[in-house]
Amino acid sequence: MKKSENPKISVVIPCFNAYPYLIESLDSVLDQTLKPFEVIVVNDGSTDSSLEILNSYLPKIKIINQNNRGVSVARNVGIRHCKGEWIAIQDADDIWDKEKLEKQWVAIRSSEEEVVCCYTEVFMFGPKIERTVCNRPEYHKMKDSLAEMLANWCVTSNSALFRSDKCQEIEFPEDVKDGEDDIFFALLRMKGSFVKVNEPLAGYRIHLGQRTSNHSHEFQKLKSKLNWYSQNRILNSQEEKLFFKRLFENLNDMYERAYWRRDWNTLKACRRLYQENFKHLGYRNTNLNKMLPPKLAIQFKDLIYNRFLSKSKEG
Repeated sequence: MKKSENPKISVVIPCFNAYPYLIESLDSVLDQTLKPFEVIVVNDGSTDSSLEILNSYLPKIKIINQNNRGVSVARNVGIRHCKGEWIAIQDADDIWDKEKLEKQWVAIRSSEEEVVCCYTEVFMFGPKIERTVCNRPEYHKMKDSLAEMLANWCVTSNSALFRSDKCQEIEFPEDVKDGEDDIFFALLRMKGSFVKVNEPLAGYRIHLGQRTSNHSHEFQKLKSKLNWYSQNRILNSQEEKLFFKRLFENLNDMYERAYWRRDWNTLKACRRLYQENFKHLGYRNTNLNKMLPPKLAIQFKDLIYNRFLSKSKEG
C-alpha cells in the first residue's frame, strides 16, 4: 500500500452506557492534530444518556445503533462500515493524546517495512489513580512473536492503528469475552509487520464499571485463550509448546498473587485449570501441584501475625 501524505483514517468507537466519560473520549478523537477521515460510533444498546450525547456530535460522527451484543460485535460492525485505508479503535471511556494519530503516521511512513499495525505505549488513569505508563515488552519483535502475543498482553486496542485491507479475513472473536484483543492482534500479526511508538499516547481508564477491574478478569482471560486455542490451533508444534509454557508461567504467577491476597476462589480455579490443561506437560517448578495448607490454618496464621504486628506498632 502506498504511504500517502494524508491517510484516510477511520475511527471505530463501541459505546455501551459510557455517559460519564463519552464527551472526553469523543473530544480526544476529534481534536487530533491528524484529523480522522471518519468517526463511527456503534451504540451497543445503551440505556443511559449516551445516545443523547452522541446525537449532539452529529454530523461530526456517524452513529450505528444496535441491540446490546458486546464489545467485539460492536467493533466488528464498525470495522465493516469503515471506508478509510487505516482503522483505529477507541473505547468510549478512554482518551487519546492529541498527537496520537499524527505520531503513529510518522512512524509508519518512516518504517522500511510494509507496516500492518502501529501501536503506542499506554498509560492508565482514573479516580484516585496516579497516571501510570504500562511499558509492555515488544512481543511483536520476538522470534516466536505469534505465540508470545497470543499468550501475553501486547497491544491495547485503543492504542492501535491498522490497515483496513488486512483485517478483511479476521475479526475480534465474538464468542470470547476476555482476551479478545490479544487474539485479534496476534492474528493480525500473521498479516505483516508491527511497529511501536514508545510514547504513552493512549489512555486506558480504570473504573469500577469495567469488567477488567476485578481480580477474576486475569484468570478468565487465560481460560478464554485456552478455550479459543483448542478450537483454533493456529500454531506449529514449537510455537504451541512455547504458548503453553507462557500461559503456565502466567497461571503460576496468578496463583502466587491470589495466595497472598487469600483469594480462595481464584486459588481453587487456578489449581483446577492446571490439573486439566498443564499437569500432563510435566511442569514441576510450581506450587500448583503441591498440597495447599487448610484454609483455617492459614487464617489462624494471619490472625496471629496481624495481632503481633498491631502490638509491635503500639510498642
